[in-house]
Amino acid sequence: MQLNECIEKMKSLDNVKGHKLTWDEALKFAEPWIQEATAYGEEATPGLHSLITVDDTWSAVFALKALGEIKSKKSVTPLIEFIKNNEEEDYFDGCEYASAALIQIGKPAIDFLLKEVKTSFAKKKYYVFLVSALSAIKDVRVYDFMVGTLKDYIGEYKKYDGWFDSMSKLK
Repeated sequence: MQLNECIEKMKSLDNVKGHKLTWDEALKFAEPWIQEATAYGEEATPGLHSLITVDDTWSAVFALKALGEIKSKKSVTPLIEFIKNNEEEDYFDGCEYASAALIQIGKPAIDFLLKEVKTSFAKKKYYVFLVSALSAIKDVRVYDFMVGTLKDYIGEYKKYDGWFDSMSKLK
């Protein structure tokens, strides 16, 4: 199967009929397309990235699963953007798959995640799925960041006023 055909097949469930399917039913249809796209490796990433720019679609979730399997550093920024654009929206469920993909990419994602999390913390913005992905990747840079953040909180807790109120809204 050609790569563009895989991408089109993934989009074939993005309609009223497709949205009536359960996750298990949709995945049963899509699993061969996901595997086929994954087999193309990095060559598939531009097409898969185009699918995750549209939220609330089966094709976005299928693409997120494939990107996690491909594990390309090129996907880190689009995955981070997906989470930032969707975490507070109705389609936040897809963020779980984006976070899982970042975890699968692993160490190549750390610097990008650290930069984004530090920037968002400075703006008193907390992206649960970005922090979750970062903290799941085992690396001394992640450990040092987490320890540093905890020490900063202990030393300057007033700086974090209001954070826990905003985080509790996410539950």
